[in-house]
Amino acid sequence: MNTKPTPGKIILFGEHIILVGGRALAMPMQSLNGKWAFEENDVVTPFKNELIAFGEFLRRLNPNLSFDIDVDNFITDINNGMHFDSNIPVGYGAGSSGAIVAAICQKYSTLNIEEIKNLTTLQKELGLMENYFHGASSGIDPLISLLNQPLLIDSEGTVTKKNVSTSFDKITFFLLDTEISRQTSPLVAIFRKQMQDRGYENAIRSQLIPINNLAIDQLIQEDISGLKDSFQKISQLQYQLFLPMIPKAFQKLWIKGLMSDLYCLKLCGAGGGGFLLGMTDDLERTKFVFKDMKLVMVE
Repeated sequence: MNTKPTPGKIILFGEHIILVGGRALAMPMQSLNGKWAFEENDVVTPFKNELIAFGEFLRRLNPNLSFDIDVDNFITDINNGMHFDSNIPVGYGAGSSGAIVAAICQKYSTLNIEEIKNLTTLQKELGLMENYFHGASSGIDPLISLLNQPLLIDSEGTVTKKNVSTSFDKITFFLLDTEISRQTSPLVAIFRKQMQDRGYENAIRSQLIPINNLAIDQLIQEDISGLKDSFQKISQLQYQLFLPMIPKAFQKLWIKGLMSDLYCLKLCGAGGGGFLLGMTDDLERTKFVFKDMKLVMVE
């Protein structure tokens, strides 16, 4: 089977603070993707039972959707050796389950992306599908994978498409792989508990949210000089405010970047592991610093 890969996603800006009035900007990650493929030579289909169970979940969900999913054909294909061939790491906040939902919509649903008029409705329906994996889903991840386009989420949760580039001559965005899988909900719980402290809440609202929102505008407007300054300030603030979310093995590297002015790091999603998002204006020197670690270019 030769199907077009469905991308995963990363959050560029807005982790955690989207919950308390900040904006978020997320984009598809083309190098992290998956597609439907068939096993050969009677190899056991990976996650066969899990995919069939998901199919039965979708069968029950079908009446609540504005489009129809051909569950029978999906389950038949799974029984015939089909699986989701993906390099999107699980537990990284990179949209592994969102990509599966989007890929099912692309291949087995009556949904026509060209005719989509209400992103909010589609987002909610995709969230209902992804609930199978997370219990409660915003629908943002599968929406990004399905549309294959960056999305801006405002403080009210309204989603709009944005044309955003991360390819520039003077700076490079990269992902630093911590090789640590994590769950989002415990990290969100930590953030919500910290927000009960008045001083912490004031720092989030008066310092981090404004610079986060400014960085989003600067990226959209391709104000590279301003973006570099804002990224560094976000890195500094996140070290102060989100230290429990930064893996201990990477805290010294985080500070080293700020002190050397060679690179800056920030969370890429909830933190606790997964990827860290980096920015540098000297990629070769930065690669040397992280020569024993895995870097993924954001493009």
